[in-house]
Amino acid sequence: MLSQATLSFLDDHCKRAHAAFPEGGTLWTYIEAASQAHTRFKDHRRKPAADALDIEELATWLQAAEGNFGALLPQAIEQANTLIDLLRADLGVDEFLWYYQNDGDVMNADIHMARRADNRYFALELWWSFD
Repeated sequence: MLSQATLSFLDDHCKRAHAAFPEGGTLWTYIEAASQAHTRFKDHRRKPAADALDIEELATWLQAAEGNFGALLPQAIEQANTLIDLLRADLGVDEFLWYYQNDGDVMNADIHMARRADNRYFALELWWSFD
């Protein structure tokens, strides 16, 4: 379960994204699946496939979703690290995978997570648009 700190982080990001793009912004979905990490985490049917977590890509995604398409800022890297630290603390996950797609006016980002101790799978699906 996501902590209040993680929910606040996500909600604050969504507020900033919506302020930058009043007709769009960021939306997110959280998924938790018991006893499914062995099949869902590295699901070979997933197209496109998720890859190793890339903090700079996550930072780029967060920064762009808040309206800044320029050079990657240190604050965005800090924000990406904070999100991953919150997820790790909340869920006790061992592994992360990442999927990122940028179509210009729509960006999708999925963080897939596995906790091996009890075979639990988690995902945080993020998507952004400006309309």
